[in-house]
Amino acid sequence: MNLYICGGECLKEKLNKQTSISFNEALYDGVVSYPLFDDTFNKLRATTHNVSVKEYHDYTVKPLETIKEYNELELVFGRDMFCMMNVVGLLTFLEQNNFPGNVTLRIVDEITLDVIDTYPIKLGIYTEMYKTVLINHKRYRGKCIFELECGLETYLQLQSENNEILEYIEEHLEDSDLLEVLLLRYPDYGFGDTQYLRMINKVKSERKAK
Repeated sequence: MNLYICGGECLKEKLNKQTSISFNEALYDGVVSYPLFDDTFNKLRATTHNVSVKEYHDYTVKPLETIKEYNELELVFGRDMFCMMNVVGLLTFLEQNNFPGNVTLRIVDEITLDVIDTYPIKLGIYTEMYKTVLINHKRYRGKCIFELECGLETYLQLQSENNEILEYIEEHLEDSDLLEVLLLRYPDYGFGDTQYLRMINKVKSERKAK
């Protein structure tokens, strides 16, 4: 029997499969470490998400304990950067635990659930990818699937202090519809209201400090 691992609770509810869990993270945001889900990692991520370590463990780590009961995994994620960084982290976690079964990645439209691409995944490259890009913020030079390649590039662009989103916010900070425009303008990032409001507040704080 397959275990479906979905890119968040909303996607899990839409998919409506009996054997499914959601991967509740946002690895693009904040500091990460290796190995995943040890004490150091959990403390870092709990701080990023402003929750207790126990809350983080119960919400994010505990559902993943189900994985060891299966030998067929289907990863169901959107194609934006937010989702692709979580895919990198999840595949790294599978490598870290020497998962012996088959893994398939299905990239879907998160609104309609239409399948955009399907990839059989061969584990072995994702720990290096994770360490290179998400920890060291350097470009991964190996080959990978197209959507991951795009997500990695977008993630690295985001690490710049003058990334395109912050520049746009700086130029349009007084616009009353700024949040709505950001949601429409940068779909490749996969951000929602919370992420953009945090960035808007960051720009406001920096402007006040000048």
